[in-house]
Amino acid sequence: MKTLMRIVAAALLVAAFALSSQAGDKNMPDVPYNRELAETNLMIGLASDNLGLRASSASILAEVGTERSVIPLMQMLHNGVEEERIVAALALSRIGDGRGVYAVRRAVEFDPSPKVQRLAAWYYMEYAVPKLNASAVAEAVAALRFESPAPTPYAEFTETTYDEYQGSGAAGTGD
Repeated sequence: MKTLMRIVAAALLVAAFALSSQAGDKNMPDVPYNRELAETNLMIGLASDNLGLRASSASILAEVGTERSVIPLMQMLHNGVEEERIVAALALSRIGDGRGVYAVRRAVEFDPSPKVQRLAAWYYMEYAVPKLNASAVAEAVAALRFESPAPTPYAEFTETTYDEYQGSGAAGTGD
C-alpha cells in the first residue's frame, strides 16, 4: 500500500509541474506586432556581412515584405552569391511587386548560374504568374521557354519502355 501511495504522489507531483510549466508567465506584457519595425530589422539583416543572416532575412521578407524591401532584394538578386540570388528570386516572386517580378524574369534568362535560372523560373511560375491576368500569363510562359539541360542516363532509361529494356538484355535476362 505504501508503494501505491508513493506512485500516486509521484504522478501528482509530475502532473503539477507539467501544468505549471504550461501556464506561462502572466506578468509578461502583451506586445503588439509591429510589421514596419520587423521589416526594417530584416532589411538591416540584408546588409549584414553574415551570409546566413542575409539569406534568412531575405527568406522572411518573402513572407512579410512590402514595396520597401524590393530594391534591396533586387540588389541581392543582381550582386549576391548563388544562394543569395536564389533566395532573393523567391522573395521577389512572392512579394509580387512588378519591379521585382521583372528582375526575376530577367534572371531566368541572364543569370550565369543554370541553377539560379531554373529555380527563378519555377518561383516565377509558381508565385508571380498566378497574380497576373490571362494575357500577361501567356506572355510570361512564352518568355520563359529555354532549353533544358542534357538528358541524364536516368532520363534516357525512363523514356525507354520496359519491354525494350527487357529485350536489350540489360536487365540480365540471359539473352
